[in-house]
Amino acid sequence: MYAIPVCLGSLAVPLMNLVDTFTVPRLLRGEGLDELQSMVSFGIYNRGLPLVQLVTMLATSLSVLFIPAMAEARLKGGPEAVRQQAGLALRWFWLIGLAASAGLAVLAEPINRMLYGDAAGTEALRYMALTAAGSTVSIIAAALLQGLGAVRAPAFSMLAAAGVKALLNVMLVPALGISGAALAGAVAYMLAAGLNVALLARLVALRPAPGAVLAKPALVIAAMSLAAVGTAWAAEAVLGGMGIAADRRLAAMGVSLLGIAAGSAVFLLAAARIGLLTAAELAAVPKLGPRLAKLLRRLRVLR
Repeated sequence: MYAIPVCLGSLAVPLMNLVDTFTVPRLLRGEGLDELQSMVSFGIYNRGLPLVQLVTMLATSLSVLFIPAMAEARLKGGPEAVRQQAGLALRWFWLIGLAASAGLAVLAEPINRMLYGDAAGTEALRYMALTAAGSTVSIIAAALLQGLGAVRAPAFSMLAAAGVKALLNVMLVPALGISGAALAGAVAYMLAAGLNVALLARLVALRPAPGAVLAKPALVIAAMSLAAVGTAWAAEAVLGGMGIAADRRLAAMGVSLLGIAAGSAVFLLAAARIGLLTAAELAAVPKLGPRLAKLLRRLRVLR
């Protein structure tokens, strides 16, 4: 039973990548690139895939924890318990996905230099970072639907998203190149997430508050992004004052890690202060929640 969402989460990125493999190089050649140039561009485009796969792998691993909790709430707690469990899981994964997308987007250049030694394809990497939000929500919604017995719906959503991805590639790659393919992926993942969430909301009568879904997360992500960018800029300035070029791979690693650390710290603090992260809700997360809540209390992030 638990293997189904794991399989769906594992197949999402390869399926989208398969669509790209069959469409992007051909579309690039249609715009005047020769065989070698199109494959080089496609290789640069694929730089972001390991980062997206890392996010989806983490989301898939965490989503499995919610399946037994959802099934138990369905059997013992009734509709209200199911609704609360679904709302909590969706809100948390949405916030995590937004944080991953924003963090990767604002730190795309130093991360690109850290991993690959140059900044080629940074714009495409920024667009590809946006897939993290849609993919995490799609994965957790699929797991929750599995806990409710709706097994087939996530597979259909994923297939629909793949079809939209192919169509958008045809529309966007000729105009935007590999950045168009990355943008198409972000839209496709959001479509899969929207379809899964819409079905889940109908099944459990979920009515999320706009403030919890949009306004508060936007404030938290804005604060996190400013902290990450500000720290990265400060680190680059310090390195420049020391005569170390920020485009060096080791320097880029330092800039990236400092930006990630600052952004993560501000994300946790802002989420706790604004009420998106509470000790009671964190403790309600299956298995990992109580330990995380205890740790964050010790660090005085949570009260």
